[in-house]
Amino acid sequence: MFAPSHSSGLASIHDLPNEILVKIYQTYTFQDHQCSIPRLHRRHPRLRHASCWSFLMLVCRHWRAVALATPTLWQVIDVFKTTNWLELALERSHDAVLELYFHDRDAALASIPLIISQSRRLRILHLPGTFMRSDLPSLEALFQTMMPVLHELRIHLEPSRTRDRTTASPIPVASIDTHFPSLRSIRLESAAVPWTLPALSRMRYLNLRDCTTLDTDLTFDQFLDTLEGCTELEDLRIHSFVSTTVHQVPAGFARTVFLPRLQRLTVREPPALCRQLLSAVRISPTTILRVFGKLDPNMDPSGAQGLFMSMLPEDPSRIPAIRTLKYANVYCHEIISFSLQSASRASHGPDLVMLTLDTPQDIAAYIPRALEDFARLFSSAPLEDVQISCTPDSDSVHTLATWSRVFAALPAVHTLAVDPGWTLRPMWAALAGRHLPLLAGDSEADAAVRALCPCLRLLELQYVIWEENALDCIFESMRLRARRGLPKLDVLGITFFSHRGERAVAVAEFQRALPVYEERMGEFAASFHCGLSS
Repeated sequence: MFAPSHSSGLASIHDLPNEILVKIYQTYTFQDHQCSIPRLHRRHPRLRHASCWSFLMLVCRHWRAVALATPTLWQVIDVFKTTNWLELALERSHDAVLELYFHDRDAALASIPLIISQSRRLRILHLPGTFMRSDLPSLEALFQTMMPVLHELRIHLEPSRTRDRTTASPIPVASIDTHFPSLRSIRLESAAVPWTLPALSRMRYLNLRDCTTLDTDLTFDQFLDTLEGCTELEDLRIHSFVSTTVHQVPAGFARTVFLPRLQRLTVREPPALCRQLLSAVRISPTTILRVFGKLDPNMDPSGAQGLFMSMLPEDPSRIPAIRTLKYANVYCHEIISFSLQSASRASHGPDLVMLTLDTPQDIAAYIPRALEDFARLFSSAPLEDVQISCTPDSDSVHTLATWSRVFAALPAVHTLAVDPGWTLRPMWAALAGRHLPLLAGDSEADAAVRALCPCLRLLELQYVIWEENALDCIFESMRLRARRGLPKLDVLGITFFSHRGERAVAVAEFQRALPVYEERMGEFAASFHCGLSS
């Protein structure tokens, strides 16, 4: 048996000061569920698990008494299908400021009278959708209530379950400046907002999705006038807002809006409007940029000039972060996206620039244009680490010219991971520089200058379709790179793929060829590994 705390000199769990007990409650909540802390840009509030500490009240009467006597433990409230916990927490929180996170529409509507009764101490309010027209009176009553300390408002408003915007009436949120004087963070969906300086000039976080404005005649210049006055903005997210509310968008203009504190800008609009907005807002080298566009389904892929170029400023210097980017991930599957960081992949930092295009179903037809856009956009970036993944397709799509342009834009790359969409020859021919023939009078320096990816040290290829002479093709390409005076790779890794019906033949061919080339590849790579998957 352990000696009693009085004789051992150690403090008993029952002798802990109350402030330490409260810290234990708070730490338990944070550490056990820190991955579930909500983020404002999500479509619905995530669980705060704010009441998980309540199990500690079962330890003893003293621990329970401390919890009951600490209002701040009850101030963060998750509300699910019933309001029992909400009513209990409101009573026990006394005069502490409140954070309310609703996770059920019906419970949220039923709680509006309670919210209104506690409006003077409400700091954060998150409401979920989907709301119907019959809910409008209750919601309008909520928005007409004074909330003097409300700092953050997140409401997913969808006036119709069917999202029929031809008949649905957006819920007006007209009282931001007069009723919510402390509001600094707002996220609304399918709501009518006042696009005015009095309402928005104090905002630090502004996220508008499918919203409209109370001013039905808003022009693009007026839109920019208000935006320019939002000098406190740190995070601006606009989703299908300009395209549905702003009229008289000019084809071109020279105006520039400067938001000195802007740390993140997200734009989801038609490509032409994305270009207009990015041309108008001055973006700092450290601003995180997210741009989402959607292609016209009637567009002819063969005539689609500049997919990503069409939604970015004509002058690339308008996005100064390009000059600092070192890691890029090119993803061409269900969507086409470019994700880039100014740090290495190993740093696991946030993407500084992300460009995404929703394409029609035949995405493969758009991949060559997208890869060429990548080459044009980021040829001035000091990219060192690049991943490229393409949806499976035929050799006729990914041509030598396309891959040559991509690799020509990567003079500083030392790590390259490619899933070329099962195709082999065009990519390897480009990497070998077959479109740049060796000339009779070339010195090694001349040949190296005309080589592609001269700094390459690590090359990984995945899901390359197996062909009987695949390794021979790779060997010849590596030999040609060596003839240009390029140093051997540190690592060369290849994962081949075979169709299920051809698996037995592919395995036999692979096992015959691999021993021959394992030794020969040592001339060109310090480490060579190769496998075959089904």
